[in-house]
Amino acid sequence: LSLFDGHVAKENLVRVLTLFQNIDNFLKKVGRLALQPAFPEGSLFYLLYGDECAQKMRALVYHHDADVKEKVTMIPKF
Repeated sequence: LSLFDGHVAKENLVRVLTLFQNIDNFLKKVGRLALQPAFPEGSLFYLLYGDECAQKMRALVYHHDADVKEKVTMIPKF
């Protein structure tokens, strides 16, 4: 989750947000997110769809770089 910190280099933030967007799109495509599953604690999905990650993503909406803001707003959950 430290990769979603606003102090990480812009290039890394854009890459990790693209990765998250790809995972999110895949889960939607297979219908997994529509069921609102309870991911097992400690799993990658638990971290990505948990409250701590959501808070970090919402904070990135106010990032100083336009590319980062755009990537975050393209992810519908945030």
